[in-house]
Amino acid sequence: MKTVTLEEFLGVLYADSDAQKRFRRNPAFEARLAGLSKDDCEMLLKMDWGGFELACRSFARKRNAKTSRRPFSGFGSVARMLRRVFGHG
Repeated sequence: MKTVTLEEFLGVLYADSDAQKRFRRNPAFEARLAGLSKDDCEMLLKMDWGGFELACRSFARKRNAKTSRRPFSGFGSVARMLRRVFGHG
């Protein structure tokens, strides 16, 4: 079993919707499974669940926004960006 830090564990939770579902069902088990310390496990059980849900939704929106951006497409994109930056057009 690999031991992770609390920050690494939360990072996985924020990024992985399946891990979030498992954690919501049994937070103590998932924290112990990840190898968190006893103190970290106890702290997770006392966390602000509303804040956790808000953070999960916020990170998901940011990930979705990054994947839905148009790809950079050469000179035309550069020209449009420069016009926006310098106010011509």
